[in-house]
Amino acid sequence: MLLWGARVAMAQARADSARTWEVRATSGGFIPTGVARNTLKDAQLSAIQVSWLVRPLFALTGTFGWARSRDLRTTDHPKLDVFSYDVGAEARGSEWFTGSPVRGASRAA
Repeated sequence: MLLWGARVAMAQARADSARTWEVRATSGGFIPTGVARNTLKDAQLSAIQVSWLVRPLFALTGTFGWARSRDLRTTDHPKLDVFSYDVGAEARGSEWFTGSPVRGASRAA
């Protein structure tokens, strides 16, 4: 039934108005290494990433993250707030398939 109903769909194209700022919310894991491996506990990491598009293929990107960990060497293992940040440049590829149709599976005979 799914194959029978497949049709040609157009890929979403980026709007003509140039966006200069992008914001993304991401998550991951905080995994201490080295000496901190015996001191801090693994934790969930939440982050916000902000990008400023200088040109369509180049952006300046900054990320700010927060993880709630625990101190393993102290009695009662108190909670710790671990903050991280990163700033860098990002090269982006061109949009290869903008405006190209996305084709569904063909019908089986």
